[in-house]
Amino acid sequence: RRLAAAGGLFGLMLHPLAIDPVTRSLDRVVDHLEHAAETIGVERLCFGGDFTSRLWKVMPPPPEPTDGLMPPGLQPGIGLDGLDSSDGYPNLIAALARRGWSADDIEAVSSRNVSMFSRFRIKIAENVKFCQ
Repeated sequence: RRLAAAGGLFGLMLHPLAIDPVTRSLDRVVDHLEHAAETIGVERLCFGGDFTSRLWKVMPPPPEPTDGLMPPGLQPGIGLDGLDSSDGYPNLIAALARRGWSADDIEAVSSRNVSMFSRFRIKIAENVKFCQ
C-alpha cells in the first residue's frame, strides 16, 4: 500500500519461488495478481517476468544450492507451467480473461502501467538534469 501511495509500481515476480513452488500453475499466478490488485490497485500492478528457466537452457547449470533454501519439490531451472518464458504471456492473458478481468485491466497490467511508469520516471530524470 505504501508503494502505491508513493507512486510506485509492483511487478509480480513470475517465478515458482514467488508464486507457488508446488503448484506452478497459471491459476496460482492469477490468484497472486488478484490479491495484489485488491491490495494496491490494478493501476499499480504489472508483470515482473523472471524467466530463469530460459537461462538454464542456454547456459551451463550453476552448482546445486547447498543452503537448504530450495523448497521441496522445486528443481533449479524449472519455471511456471505455461509461463516459463515471455512466449507464455498469451497464456497468462487468456487466464486473466477466463477469470473475468476486463480488457482494460489486462492491458493495464500487461503493458500500459509499466509504459506510463517508465515515461513518467524518464520525464523526472530529464527535469532533474535540466535543473542541475
